[in-house]
Amino acid sequence: MLSSVRKALLAIAFPSACAMMAPLPRTAVIIGLEMAAGDFVEQKVERLPWDAQRSLRLGATGMLTTGPLAHMLFTQLESVWPGTSLSAVTSKVVGNAAFMPIMICATLSTAWALEGRSVADIRSSLHDQLLPSVRMAFFVWPAVNCFLFRCVTPASRPIVSSGFGGLWGVYLSSQTNLPLVASK
Repeated sequence: MLSSVRKALLAIAFPSACAMMAPLPRTAVIIGLEMAAGDFVEQKVERLPWDAQRSLRLGATGMLTTGPLAHMLFTQLESVWPGTSLSAVTSKVVGNAAFMPIMICATLSTAWALEGRSVADIRSSLHDQLLPSVRMAFFVWPAVNCFLFRCVTPASRPIVSSGFGGLWGVYLSSQTNLPLVASK
């Protein structure tokens, strides 16, 4: 009984607390939770026992790196190309795509650093995994961003994007947790 009461209170309190937060911390928290959840799903897809530390690392990566970068990127894109005209949407989609390699590099590097990998190991993993991750991002995100920039209010874009990011989080988790390949 007490457990269901706690769950109900949490279900009410958490969204309320997020709504009262400033936009940047709110985005960071939501994206951190989305990335942790994406890692949890990824582990279940791989039929692995849940590694809570791994999910926490991905959540921390979302809160410390991916969330703030996404928030600042969406804010900047809207300030440079405001509105929902075809020209503005196209410019924002292209601008977002241009920033994707940096975002993916920062996300993967942060997750690996939190895992305790050395700089040499992170560099080696980026060499092997950055290009495939960026290719996948170019396949997925332009269509999502066309929808976001055309149909979603600027203030809601990072949050709505994080919904799509749940699926992306599963993919990034799979890339983040590939075995380290020895340098050639």
